[in-house]
Amino acid sequence: MRFSFFLSEAFGSMRRNWVIAMAAVITVFISTAILGAVLVTRDNLNQGATSLKNRVMIEVFIKDDATPEQTQSLERKIQGMNDVKSYKYISKEEALARFRERFGERIISNLSINPLPASYEVQVKNADRVDSVAQQFFNESRTPTGWTASRSSSSTTPRWTTTRARTTV
Repeated sequence: MRFSFFLSEAFGSMRRNWVIAMAAVITVFISTAILGAVLVTRDNLNQGATSLKNRVMIEVFIKDDATPEQTQSLERKIQGMNDVKSYKYISKEEALARFRERFGERIISNLSINPLPASYEVQVKNADRVDSVAQQFFNESRTPTGWTASRSSSSTTPRWTTTRARTTV
């Protein structure tokens, strides 16, 4: 059999039934476009979720009346946790500077004292372990040492991709 025979029959059939042929071409095009859009959306969502997981951190707030020994004890506790990737001490002054940067000077100008606490920002190695690391702070805060804890899963910062667990110590 000759290939040219099949080719001529196909083009002849398309010429006679051009409406059906165009409907089939348009249907295949729309189906392919929808599949492509779904695949691109899936990849973008997976990349965004991975990016969010890498930005999860725990903030441990220190009471103003905490002694230097209690603060050092907390730092040793953070150092001893296996799931902690890194941590940073944020002084009251640095917290105030960050607040000014985010919200402007006008809000702070009416305050006579710095109301913001010192804190530790704790970055966790594995985002799936954030709850267990945060739970260690919450369990400690229920002991009679006078620590208090509160937790929030959303951020008050204008960065939309940051998730924080907050603990007051």
